[in-house]
Amino acid sequence: MKKLWKALHGVLGVTQAGEMIEHTADDFATFFNDKVASVHASTAATPLFEVPHKTTPLLSEWIAVTADEIDKLIGLAPNKTCQLDPIPTWLVKDVRGFLSSFITLLFNKSLSSGYFPSEFKQAVVHSLFERASE
Repeated sequence: MKKLWKALHGVLGVTQAGEMIEHTADDFATFFNDKVASVHASTAATPLFEVPHKTTPLLSEWIAVTADEIDKLIGLAPNKTCQLDPIPTWLVKDVRGFLSSFITLLFNKSLSSGYFPSEFKQAVVHSLFERASE
């Protein structure tokens, strides 16, 4: 915990006496640009990594999902809710009999048209702090 708080205080600019150090946006931009330039200079002589070419299969055939499969999968889903969910999971599970045919149509049309709505391409990512061994 000491290392975590020390790192947090360093990021926030808290001194030992508990006073905040004032930084401007220009200070941050200068620090960031200097840091990037330093890393770039220290790795300039490093040879480029060659990524091997790999052919990946295309999704050209699939078996359409059924309303029964969707109903079963919704029923098996854990009762967890994310801040991006428009409605709570328990409610979706409660009305899955009404929603399963619509969701089935949505999945199958999405696969057949090759279109995936941008609203479904969002995620919430949380960083995990690992406890440092002392």
